[in-house]
Amino acid sequence: MRVLVFGTFDGLHPGHRFFIAQALQRALGSSGRSSQRASAIANGEISGAGDAVKRAVPEGRYERGELYVVVARDENVKRFKGRLPEHPADARRRAVQEMFPEAHVYVGEVDDYFLPVLTVKPDLLLLGYDQKLPPGVEIADFAEAGIEVERVKPYRPQMYKSSLLREEKK
Repeated sequence: MRVLVFGTFDGLHPGHRFFIAQALQRALGSSGRSSQRASAIANGEISGAGDAVKRAVPEGRYERGELYVVVARDENVKRFKGRLPEHPADARRRAVQEMFPEAHVYVGEVDDYFLPVLTVKPDLLLLGYDQKLPPGVEIADFAEAGIEVERVKPYRPQMYKSSLLREEKK
């Protein structure tokens, strides 16, 4: 299964790690305790997603699916959120790639938000529990393209929500 996620991923915190780990588990076809494993990755109890995924997915099924992560460009973060991210796009991309070496991680497009969808042709688009789509993009656009859309449940949103973590830094 091809799974696609988008995000800013500024300051890769446990909520981000949980979200991406859930997407990776879905891509690789793991079931059962995937939520527990994603929580362990989010909490740093398992060093790196690779070990967790290898234990979660039986031998021979490891190559079954793919996860694509699109990291938002700085100018798009500014346009949508009204502020620049703390870390530049390539640093955010590298952080995600280092944490999830199995994933294909890219910096997104400036204007054509649907281009990664057309390029990757995912089976599933996973959204964060509170993630908004870019202006002009609707859930129906994905359905028309034959792509299932789901939201991942939050991981301790009272602790690991990016806006709350930014407030704590002030």
